Amino acid sequence: MATANKVGVTTFTTPSDREVVVTRVVDAPRRLVFEAWTSPEHVPHWMLGPSGWTMPVCEIDLRPGGEWHFVWRRADGTEMGMRGVYREVTPPERLISTESWGGDWPETLNTLVLSEKDGKTTITQTVLYPSKEARDAALGAELAARQQAAVRSVLQDNLKKREQQIQAEISATQTKNLELHKEIARWRSLPRGNGRHALAKQLEQQVQSNNDHLVELNRQLDEVRTRRDKMS
Repeated sequence: MATANKVGVTTFTTPSDREVVVTRVVDAPRRLVFEAWTSPEHVPHWMLGPSGWTMPVCEIDLRPGGEWHFVWRRADGTEMGMRGVYREVTPPERLISTESWGGDWPETLNTLVLSEKDGKTTITQTVLYPSKEARDAALGAELAARQQAAVRSVLQDNLKKREQQIQAEISATQTKNLELHKEIARWRSLPRGNGRHALAKQLEQQVQSNNDHLVELNRQLDEVRTRRDKMS
């Protein structure tokens, strides 16, 4: 199966000097995909981008000539928005609209086409820029954002794996201590002599060493979780 046809895989192509075509296959009928793409009830739940952003403004007037307006907000109050006008609305297969981020960012004409096969929908979004220079600038910004997201994803995965390793080591150390306590109790229950107190003392020292190690492991766990929270 070609990569472009795999569910959940997004591909980018540039069929002309002014276009970027984004394709993705989802495991859902196009009726539901069209609804998710055009309903203010659903859009704020999936069109969010990086973690920590919400969409407090989602206005959609779904008709030719109708306007749409989205605003995203981060926890620190930072906001960004985009808006556009619908040129064509053909449920559930086609949607054409303008898109503008304001400022120096060029306005684009976006054509969404949904095609369904075997209950799966291929989403094809063609973004037409006013010039090759504008398209190339957008691709550069997109590439930088994707590279940054990829690095962040790798770091988050590594931190998650480290957290799991530390948790496993904490669990193993706690289990060792339980076994040591049982062994200490067994030795202390024996009759006097046979060096039972000396052996029990050695086991208690092992328990203390393990406890010191647990303190260090919990410190490392807190540090890893703090780093993960900062990256969220």
